[in-house]
Amino acid sequence: MTSDERVQQTATVPELWAQPVKIAGNEVRQLLVPAMTAAVQDSHSDADDTSDGRRVTGVYGSWPVVSGSLERVRDGAVLLLTEHAQELVWSGSAGLTEPEELLESWRGAFHFGDPDGEGALRSPQVGAVHAAVGHFLSSNDEPGLIVMPTGTGKTESMLAIAVHERVAHLLVLVPTAALRQQIATKFLTLGILQREGIVNPLALRPAVAELARGISSVEDARALLAAAQVVVATPDSLRACSAEAKEVLLEGCSHLFVDEAHHAPAATWQAAISHFPGRRVLLFTATPHRRDKQDLRGRQIYRYSLAAAQRDGYYREIAYSAIVSLNDAERLIATAAVERLRRDRRSGFDHLIMARVGSVARTAQILPLYEQIAPDFAPVVIHSQLGVKPKRAALEALRSRTSRIIVCVDMLGEGFDMPQLKIAALHDSRKSLSPLIQLVGRFTRTAQDSDLGTASVFAARDAQSAMSPLSDLYREDADWNAIMRDESERLTIEAERTAEFDRSFRAAGEALPTSTLRPTVSAIAFLASSNSWDPAAGPSVFEAANSEVSALTVGHEGNVAWFVVSRLDTVPWSSSAQMEDATHELVVMRFDPKRRLLFIHGSEKSSKFEDLAEAVLQGPGELLHEAVAFRVLSGLGYPVPTNVGLVDLIDGDNRFSMHTGGDVSAGLRVQNTGTKSQTHIALKGFANGERTVISAARSGRIWSPRAARSVQEWVQWCDEQGDKLLDASINVAEVISGFVVPEPLRKIPEEMLLAVEWPALVYESLTALPDIERQGACIRCLSWT
Repeated sequence: MTSDERVQQTATVPELWAQPVKIAGNEVRQLLVPAMTAAVQDSHSDADDTSDGRRVTGVYGSWPVVSGSLERVRDGAVLLLTEHAQELVWSGSAGLTEPEELLESWRGAFHFGDPDGEGALRSPQVGAVHAAVGHFLSSNDEPGLIVMPTGTGKTESMLAIAVHERVAHLLVLVPTAALRQQIATKFLTLGILQREGIVNPLALRPAVAELARGISSVEDARALLAAAQVVVATPDSLRACSAEAKEVLLEGCSHLFVDEAHHAPAATWQAAISHFPGRRVLLFTATPHRRDKQDLRGRQIYRYSLAAAQRDGYYREIAYSAIVSLNDAERLIATAAVERLRRDRRSGFDHLIMARVGSVARTAQILPLYEQIAPDFAPVVIHSQLGVKPKRAALEALRSRTSRIIVCVDMLGEGFDMPQLKIAALHDSRKSLSPLIQLVGRFTRTAQDSDLGTASVFAARDAQSAMSPLSDLYREDADWNAIMRDESERLTIEAERTAEFDRSFRAAGEALPTSTLRPTVSAIAFLASSNSWDPAAGPSVFEAANSEVSALTVGHEGNVAWFVVSRLDTVPWSSSAQMEDATHELVVMRFDPKRRLLFIHGSEKSSKFEDLAEAVLQGPGELLHEAVAFRVLSGLGYPVPTNVGLVDLIDGDNRFSMHTGGDVSAGLRVQNTGTKSQTHIALKGFANGERTVISAARSGRIWSPRAARSVQEWVQWCDEQGDKLLDASINVAEVISGFVVPEPLRKIPEEMLLAVEWPALVYESLTALPDIERQGACIRCLSWT
């Protein structure tokens, strides 16, 4: 401080916002000066026509002060000092910052520091920023995928990357309006980056447009880009724009950040992402694995695992309680959750309950339950069919604590940040891990507040949860901390392998990405005479006057190939040559050189593949059919035949018959007759603890009645069947004799009744069954112990 400058006092400087610009109903805003406490100083050397010789100096800058009269204020914003001398207000106005000035203020403004140290990013955020910078420098045209669990600073990482890279025009794509508003607010303030000293406080904050309404004209789209450095949009708000305006918006952005990127494979998202080839695109998600196993269309450049987040203290322990009941599980879950809330409140914790249900209709059943059990906590409800005002009122009730219980349908999973939500009552079990991690992650992440305790989860242990793919999570003694960590790791690795598998085909430059293919789970297998093949010889087999064959696409180290055969045929119901029927057949081939096995899939069931096999194997291959094909039916637990086809080798008039249900046993009692033979057998059972269905035909076709979620899944299924097809020790007759063949009961057996195995539907939908009276004794049909 110089001799002619002395501190007189401190005062609070309020926020200064630029004059907003409204374009087609969308507002562009910029925070010029954040609120701060500053020093009011004498500085005679800085006096001018408007200043009274004093300045306010704080972390975000220094400004002249005018005392008393607004008449002395000229163009632009200055600080007005009131009579009380400690209250400052902004007088006048200021426009949005020019883009060049903003980007220049970001030059050298970013500071990494020591990870997790004072004035530095957290370790996972540092890793994400370095990974993004490296990806941009690698000249890789693929989108970069950044995986960070909820609560580890994903949004702050976006802000840090934008400042570090001095991004000129950024489009941020988010799934919901709530998240759009939240992300826009973060960019307006730069989150904690300036407050913590990670970004120089003198760096300017960007002008941000929240695209809430569609833009019709090209002129408005250009005006929006000229005013805003950051545009935050949802796929729906982009879709509401005219095609011409959307083209200008997407082409005018230098970078694209996609938040909650597990939505990215959806068509509405791809419509935007596909406009950024060759430009810098980052996909951010907590869960890179989808239930449908679709590829996120990006190369994973950084992953901070759930296990690492638990290890480093970003997640608290989860206190899980399984509720076991056949009669009134809903009430028991609600009662247990409310009791936990009352206990936590007595301990001084500022906790809230989120009661999650699976549909809007279910909210009408569950909300009255909480209103009855805990009227003092004033339960509220929120779901997608509520209007804007009721939604705002419900959320405001939570924030003001006039309510401490909210019943919702996944509304709080994405884009909702309220650390006080620490009690989860799951009235409807999840069937997919990804949203469950999102949901529970918001409950378990740590916070600076000392008034927050351990997260609690209550869920029903019933027949439906037992049949869920996440059944381990709903066990009575489940350790959610370990199971979620391990399952998340397994699914993430699986997603990485699928992406790498699909990426191996991209070098072929196919117009139809391999990641979009969903072949049905079926194949015909051939045994080759050598361990080599020539997939390039395959497409020529299908060349014909009415056919067009796509380019061959080869991947997976040259051992998987596919192509599409397009045909134009006359229709059977007209003799007109102008009426043609177009079909497109997908042909996929998998060659296993170690076992010399070739699997061929064709989407048209009528296709024959002997010629194709001979072409690619460079000689005849042995079709694995007859009894060999039935080997795939082995190895299932509790194998129950559901469909058996028979061919009569003698009676030509009644040559084929189909047997299903209770009649299926008739189709199996033909092994030694010599007059009939099974054409196919469909079987259901259990493999690796999961339900499965598999079928085999004497013709050599093997299949499961479902579509594979990726070509890689089809390949894995073929490899599993290959082990059985080549196992000569499998005795098909013994396999068939081991089938569990249900027999309908017309009356109660005379033998002693020890137990009854009811169908799962009984446990799902019934609470009681009639008792059976037998020899004067009453036998309970359903007993839960």
